Amino acid sequence: MANSLQLLGVGVFPSNADSVDFVDIPQNFRDLQVIATWGDNTNEVLAVRFNDISTSTYGTSTIFNNAGTMSGANRASGTYIQAAGSGYAITGWNSYPGEVMIMDISEYSSTNKAKSLIIRGGGAVGGLHMSIANWSGTSAITKISIYSNNASVILAGSLFELWGIA
Repeated sequence: MANSLQLLGVGVFPSNADSVDFVDIPQNFRDLQVIATWGDNTNEVLAVRFNDISTSTYGTSTIFNNAGTMSGANRASGTYIQAAGSGYAITGWNSYPGEVMIMDISEYSSTNKAKSLIIRGGGAVGGLHMSIANWSGTSAITKISIYSNNASVILAGSLFELWGIA
């Protein structure tokens, strides 16, 4: 049987904002996917947390390809997941398409295992990024918070969608 998708939530930014929260996430899907097109006003990072947990239970490993130059970063223990496709200034939001991010969250409703993520992204300024990440919490994910780290803002015109995958 083919996978089926259902749109669970949309975060549209008519004006600048600090974050987007997807709350009361239904537990009847196998996986979740977040798709975003966004920009920020400084060289910032999109951060992701689950269920308002801010302890050092998140890990992220990322590879970057910027104009053919490869590099990597590893955060074995952190208070948030650094989403790929972030960390580059989109100060000319009207000049660039901004950043794009696709984040897949496996078995988000499981209550007996850690959660695994694959995050892909990139943009006109920042090149391409791919991350694997995990949250060591074993509770089901009922809330996803995506915010600009370091008190920056997510610019007007940004779009975030949450999809359930059956």
